[in-house]
Amino acid sequence: MPAAESCHSRSLSWLVKSCIPADPARHIAVPVLCPTPQPPPPSSPPAPPISALPDDLLLECLARVPRASLPPLPAVSRRFATLLASDAFLHLRRAHAHLRPSLLAISVSDNGCNAQALLRFDASVPVLEVAALPLPPTLLHCGGSVFVHARAVVLGRDVFLIGRGATLRVDALTGAARACAPTLFPRKKFAAAAVGDRIYVAGGSARTSAVEEYDPEVDAWRVVGEAPRRRYGCAGASAGGVFYVAGGVAVSGEGARALEAHVCAGSVDALHVASGTWARPRALPGGGCVVGACGVGDHLYVVASHAVELSFWRWSGS
Repeated sequence: MPAAESCHSRSLSWLVKSCIPADPARHIAVPVLCPTPQPPPPSSPPAPPISALPDDLLLECLARVPRASLPPLPAVSRRFATLLASDAFLHLRRAHAHLRPSLLAISVSDNGCNAQALLRFDASVPVLEVAALPLPPTLLHCGGSVFVHARAVVLGRDVFLIGRGATLRVDALTGAARACAPTLFPRKKFAAAAVGDRIYVAGGSARTSAVEEYDPEVDAWRVVGEAPRRRYGCAGASAGGVFYVAGGVAVSGEGARALEAHVCAGSVDALHVASGTWARPRALPGGGCVVGACGVGDHLYVVASHAVELSFWRWSGS
């Protein structure tokens, strides 16, 4: 067909009519096949967040975080805080060589809150690390004088510095410090030790012979008993579920007798925490004055001072 006739309307009509049968009975239904719409291919699910991982995998991730990045992690979620405070986290840090035995010392001055320092000595590497340790806002008005003659107690990975009317809690792993509830009675040069998951203090006050117990979970002190003697300058230790109050001098509101002071200096009082009963006081076999005490396992170790020598003693808690 010539190009001029290809678009002629009359020719186009004839072509269409010639394709349609005249008899409607002879019509053939021709199905129109429409492609069935296919659903889009399933998209891969988004990667779950790290918080959706099981505890064991999440602990593995947290155990590899650098120490400088650890302080803000407990604020991410309660689950993070629980895992970071668990023993499993410390075991993994140690397994990955991110946790080494170290000696932690806290230096506090009398003339302000900006002179505090946190010193960490790594026993495996001869390195002394010194970091600033500003007092928490609630202790700013107290200054450093409240921690003069304070006692340090280790409970888990936290170091509690218990002073006269103030308590400071320092995370030995991250160096974070915060204020805690003070003792019910102001004390100075007293005995303090951790038994189980509690801290016990006694002595250091002429006003009371009360023994106080601190629960770190609720941040509260309570009186759990009365000590047989009011001691000042005494040392505290724990072993086998027993809280030991050793050495010191006798104090009372009316002044201590010389004999009583001598008995205190060379004796040890023992409180069985579970039953709340005191054992018979033990005296140093060789005399002298107790200058230091610590507990290991079920044994109490005591260092005594004499005129020209030192002696070392061990008690069996059983």
